[in-house]
Parts: sequence; structure tokens; C-alpha cells
Amino acid sequence: MISTQFTFDREQLRRSGFARAGVLSADWPNQGPEHPVRDVLGSAGWMHDLARRQDLRDLASSALGGDARVVRANLFVKSKVANWFVPWHQDRVVCVRRRVDFPGFTSWSTKAGLPHANAPFEVLREMIAIRVHLDPSPTEGGALEVLPGTQESVRDPEGVRDGGRVSECLPATRGELLLMRPLVVHRSSKSRSGLPRRVLHVEYSPRPLPAPLQSHYW
Repeated sequence: MISTQFTFDREQLRRSGFARAGVLSADWPNQGPEHPVRDVLGSAGWMHDLARRQDLRDLASSALGGDARVVRANLFVKSKVANWFVPWHQDRVVCVRRRVDFPGFTSWSTKAGLPHANAPFEVLREMIAIRVHLDPSPTEGGALEVLPGTQESVRDPEGVRDGGRVSECLPATRGELLLMRPLVVHRSSKSRSGLPRRVLHVEYSPRPLPAPLQSHYW
């Protein structure tokens, strides 16, 4: 088993699709961008360095049971100038070096100048994300809300929420880490706190995409 300084409930991650994983020392600026930043990996500075930290990669590797690599990282910001409601959804998008039509990869788009596509279940089920809470994320600050156990399949976008499941809100402290399967259904409300809520969302995969597709940062 891969060693990591962080601890998490493996059974909860398997069953529910998410698990808290301890607190990272908050050695980043108290203030930062007021707008969301896509493609943190393609930039320079403290956000890039944070997304590439070895201890976070070790945590992702431990959760996946294999050597994990960072494949995408975005900064989500809710502030007075950027505040929005995110409806129920699954994270199905992967970032690639160039578009190649391949079975199972659909809904091609361009984000931050990079090609993206919805990936099939076989790819997404092996991925993991780590949410690094750069600021406190209270319930009134637009904290993440999830539907536990919904990571076992790709769901129709029109009926992504299973009406028989009870949602769970996941407020977090500054520096707290959350492991999350991309397919667990989640959403977040607008912030009502008036304070900034920054979350660095880093995605990992244990293996490359099927050739000739290539993850942009593999």
C-alpha cells in the first residue's frame, strides 16, 4: 500500500464516492484571484506548485492503489464579483493534447484553449480528485453538496439526481482536503457569506488515456 501522511476512510470512499482526508498546512496567500481560473497546471506561481505537490500526489496514489499523475487542475472561486449556483452534475470532462475521434469520447469542446471531451465510464471510474479548500467553506459560503453512492454509473444529464437519495453538505475548514470520485453527483449554492471561497480542484489518473488519445498533462 502506498504511504501517505494523510488518513481517510477507504470504505467511505468506496461506498459514498468521497472522504475527508485531513488538513494541509495553509502556506498559501490569504488573498488571490477573484475569478475562477482554468488550467492551473498551465500557469506559473503558487497555485501551480500547490497542484503539483508530491504529498497530494501520494494521497491520490494511495486512494487509487497505483501511481497517480495530475491530469487537470482548476481553481473555483466564489466572491463578490464571481458568485454562481452550480446544479447537480457529474465531472465527466478530460483534457487532451489534441482532438482525436475515439469511441466513448463525446461532446468535444475547447476550454482555456485546450480540447476537452466527455470520457466514458471506464476512464472516469479510475480517476480521483482532491479538493484543497484554500479558504473556509461553510454551508452559507457555497460548500459542496453531494449525493453519496452515485459514482457507480454515468447518469443522464436530464435526470442526474436520483430522487431516492439524501444529499449531504460538506462544509470545510481552511486547508481541509476532500477526496472525491468524479462521478459522484454534486452541486454547490451561491455563497451567502460575503467572504471569498477558493477551492483548488486537482484531478488524478493512474494510467494514460487509450491511444491515440493523450491527456494534456500526462
